[in-house]
Amino acid sequence: MSEIYKQYHPQGLEVAMAAINADPKVDDFVRRFNIPFPVGIGDGDKALGFFELSITRRNLVPWFVIIDRKGMIRVQYTGIDAHFFEGGIDKVKQALNPIMAERATPATKKAAPATKKVASAK
Repeated sequence: MSEIYKQYHPQGLEVAMAAINADPKVDDFVRRFNIPFPVGIGDGDKALGFFELSITRRNLVPWFVIIDRKGMIRVQYTGIDAHFFEGGIDKVKQALNPIMAERATPATKKAAPATKKVASAK
């Protein structure tokens, strides 16, 4: 992901990682792989909820998600999706390129709060 980050960050990509395993060695991981983006520790149950993953399905790590400028999950894979992860950086770029090509338009900027619709008198 470091290569992806370096290539796409100037275009607006943000990357974050979170370890959900017990007693993760995040600092060692960041140093070992020279990670240039935030890496933290997350709660596994909350992560399952965020990704809307069933606790009855075997959800292997890693988990990969692309969230667009509107905050919508557009791409999501878990470690069980070998076809994605075995494709390496090319699969990540294939998933990311169409989303990165979408420009920030007024529709993708934060919208003003909705106003109440006024009922017409009859």
